[in-house]
Amino acid sequence: MSHTAASIANVTASVLVTGSHVIGEILENVTHAMDHHKDLDHGHHGNHGNHGDHVEVADDHHQEHTDHHHAVSYIPWNNPDNVITAEQRDLGLTIIDCGLVPPVVLFGLIGNVITLMVFIRQGIKEKTNICLFALAVSDTMFLFTTYMEKASCLVTRMDEVIGKNWAALLHPQGHFISVYFGRVTSLLTMVIGLERCIAVLKPLKAKTWLTAKRMRSCVISVYVIIALLITPMFCVYKTRWEYDTSINRTRIYLETTQMFEENHRAFECYGDIALSIALRQIPCYMVALSTIAVICTIRRQKSWRSETRTGKKDFSAQEKKLTKMLVAISCLYVFCLTPGNILMIVRHVITDIHVGRKKHNLAILLTAANVFTEIINSSCNFVIYMVMSQKFLATAKNMFGCDEKKANPSTSDKPSSTKQTAVAEVSSRVAT
Repeated sequence: MSHTAASIANVTASVLVTGSHVIGEILENVTHAMDHHKDLDHGHHGNHGNHGDHVEVADDHHQEHTDHHHAVSYIPWNNPDNVITAEQRDLGLTIIDCGLVPPVVLFGLIGNVITLMVFIRQGIKEKTNICLFALAVSDTMFLFTTYMEKASCLVTRMDEVIGKNWAALLHPQGHFISVYFGRVTSLLTMVIGLERCIAVLKPLKAKTWLTAKRMRSCVISVYVIIALLITPMFCVYKTRWEYDTSINRTRIYLETTQMFEENHRAFECYGDIALSIALRQIPCYMVALSTIAVICTIRRQKSWRSETRTGKKDFSAQEKKLTKMLVAISCLYVFCLTPGNILMIVRHVITDIHVGRKKHNLAILLTAANVFTEIINSSCNFVIYMVMSQKFLATAKNMFGCDEKKANPSTSDKPSSTKQTAVAEVSSRVAT
């Protein structure tokens, strides 16, 4: 058995190595030739302030990029081909990252913490509560990790060097951690949408197919699989600490790793194309299609019952309310992530709308707006629960001592005491 296991392990390892080389060759052939200076997510902002996601990037080469169409040299944030100027970009980033993001994140964190407390109080045994609890966890962590990186916008207002160091220090891991939880939210929303679609289209089989145990296994698989897929991206960036004698302070610079330098085309294809399509584009389309199917099926069933005038009901009132709530969650997700999906597609068609290229300022501002819409999605599910779920609202009121029924216990005791007195009088008369 040991020799068999060893041979199986050797064969598996050889297959994986051969497959990696084949995939690398395919990616090399498929990928288009890139600019001499590779695109960095948050590059070349050493002299122009650090807003939100901007970090200082160490560049051993000159900081000018050549526009091959016009044969001129330019700095990405100041080149004449930019749709917006550097000042307009900085103003937009200040409004989004320093003005809009903090209150929305604070509201979302409070709402998600309350959501977790309510689901713990109700019990995480039902399949719906399992998915919604896992979704609240991913939303909470996405908001926290995203704001930890974007807080550099506010820190820079107090100390520019500390703000830039903050962003450069958190970006190598913090950026991809927030991306991880954002993609977990996408796949969990897709699971919720597909579960509700099956429950509406196949209500009888759904009870057998969609058990609480299977939903729990599905949720755990989402977290584990996305963690494995995101792990290679943590090898893209590293930080370099350098003492700046001009200001007598230490600066932190962001650099790409040697592994990324040697395999940058494979990394960019994997991150910008494979992960984007598998973990963001496809879930959004699946959620949209499943939501449309659910709405069309409910309307068709409703019109059929009205035409035949039958009292047959496929769903209970509780199931209808639950379906409406989950459809609202799916609609919010599609509404908030569609602009970002469109931006990703446009960036592959119009390659100049990219960080470090001719439309650098526009790319930075659109990316910040895209992240803000994801923050809105992760912050507003709590509002949907409070408005559309009476059980959730009642549990929240009870948890915080706002239940009106408990405030007047005497009114509820009066009918029972009256009934007990009447029963006692009747029994005494019968005995007499």
